[in-house]
Amino acid sequence: MRLRHTWPISRVLAIAFCLLIILSVGGMTAFSLSTLQQATQDQISKRASQDIDATVERLRDQLQPARNQVERIAKLLSDKRLYPDEKSQLTDVLQGALVATPHINAVLVVEPDFRALIALQEQLSDASVIFSNEENNPVIRRAMTKARTSDEAFWGTPIYVPEVGTLINVVKAFRIDGEFAGFVASTVKVTELSAQMANRRSEITTGTFILWNSDQMLAHVKMTDPQGFGISQDKPLPLVADVGDPVVTAFVGNQFMVTDLFSPETYPNLKVIELPGRDWPYIVAYRDIQEFGQPVWTVGVYVNGEAFNAERWLLTTVGLAGGGVLILGIIAALWLGMRLSRPVRLLAETAEQIAVQDPEHIEPMRPSRIRELDQASDAFNRMIVGLKDRAFLRATFGKYVPESVASQILENRTFVQEPRLRNATVMFTDIAGFTALCEKLTPAQTIEVLNDYFSAVVEPIEANGGVIQQYQGDAMLATFNIPTDRPGHADDAVKAAIRIEQILSERTFGPGISIKTRIGINTGDIVGGTVGAGGRLGYTVHGDPVNIAARLEAMNKDLGTLVLISDATRSQTTIPVEFEMMGELSIRGKQHTVTVYSILKHQLSHQQETAGDNQ
Repeated sequence: MRLRHTWPISRVLAIAFCLLIILSVGGMTAFSLSTLQQATQDQISKRASQDIDATVERLRDQLQPARNQVERIAKLLSDKRLYPDEKSQLTDVLQGALVATPHINAVLVVEPDFRALIALQEQLSDASVIFSNEENNPVIRRAMTKARTSDEAFWGTPIYVPEVGTLINVVKAFRIDGEFAGFVASTVKVTELSAQMANRRSEITTGTFILWNSDQMLAHVKMTDPQGFGISQDKPLPLVADVGDPVVTAFVGNQFMVTDLFSPETYPNLKVIELPGRDWPYIVAYRDIQEFGQPVWTVGVYVNGEAFNAERWLLTTVGLAGGGVLILGIIAALWLGMRLSRPVRLLAETAEQIAVQDPEHIEPMRPSRIRELDQASDAFNRMIVGLKDRAFLRATFGKYVPESVASQILENRTFVQEPRLRNATVMFTDIAGFTALCEKLTPAQTIEVLNDYFSAVVEPIEANGGVIQQYQGDAMLATFNIPTDRPGHADDAVKAAIRIEQILSERTFGPGISIKTRIGINTGDIVGGTVGAGGRLGYTVHGDPVNIAARLEAMNKDLGTLVLISDATRSQTTIPVEFEMMGELSIRGKQHTVTVYSILKHQLSHQQETAGDNQ
């Protein structure tokens, strides 16, 4: 015989305590680290979002006045409080607009024939006005085409003027008496946006940028001086790569990205970039804004991870502290396991002695004045009582078939000697065509089918409080309300029969065999008791109602039915079942006829069919 590998109790206890320490201390440390990391991530996300809010607000401060001016002038023209032909008055209005908003580079009014009045910002309080024909200007022609169909102010594409640089423009059409009469436009230098970013960065922001069309730089700290980026009329804005900011270049190209610091699902507007050769990663926060037209502008800020060194140090400290506590806890667990091993080993040796002796011959342990030993002796004595009860139960079940009488046997050990007369319901089942079926199966297959069949049939019977009394080949006898109390036993038997037929209609048995079973149910006064001789007894039931149930089961074959129920059972049934009377039939061995019913229709849910536990 192969010996099993055993472990000393000291090692088992030490491992158990170590696991407990690891789960408790390690779990708490992991939770603390996770909470701190989440808080740090939320703080970084919040501060980055605040920087973006500030950048967007500064952007609005720069561009909204230009929009307000063109909308104001367009309204004056549309309301006929100002006329395009009155050049003197119009010139004063345009010059006043420039004086009121010094960061605006130019304001112009263009009529449908491309005649334009342009006011240019020369100095802080000085503006010049020129008249020109812009028919050959492609930017003006594109703006005119779009203005004809647009009632709202819109931002045009950036334009490059050699003497000034790249400009952002906003256009608003005006209509006189409902007819398109031209548009008003205003321009702002791109360098103004970059200068504002350079002057108003927050204490943690490393860089700020604005992208146009996702790959062109609209504003950046390095663009306060537009020279050197290769801009021209065909290329009014530099490409991101031209500006030479490695963080923004990596951001646009999705390069050097890491996702272990910020989950893309939780923080969709944050990216972490680890540039080669840099000690700290860069955290980039960005937001797409649509209020300045198409394509969408992207405002972004990035922070050097070194700015959050304090938070990283806190996380490291918590991790090291948790690891130190964990190591100390494991050492303490090993020591405690060794200290407890000796008394536990003595208890195991005593239990081993009990295992090889008859419980009836084990003497109770004497009490002790030492608390721990007294508790051990008391527990030992309770175990002896339990072993004796278990031995009695095992011996009793060796003589009795129905396992449901176990609790009554333990409570009243004379129960098995007392015959009982009960009004109960009896169920007989028998497989239809079993003899012919056996001729097609091998002996092993026959046993397999029977075992599979009985397992399926017994489940609904026991679920509804029935007790299997005996098996006879492929037949089975079950009772309800004897030997255990079961009010509503007629309902329980009918529910069990319905469920049995449902189960048999839904599945096969053994090697794919379909089975039909005939069931007979009768209710009446029957006697339950033990019969047998010597050391082998059997619990069974006797009485005329038992014989009638058996006859009803056999009668199914003649009537072409599967379930037959006597009038005695039907009269006690309260569940929603519709019966069909098959007639008053003669029962072999009986002088009087018996009214017999079959189940025609029922309205039971699956829970009702198997829920006898409420009774």
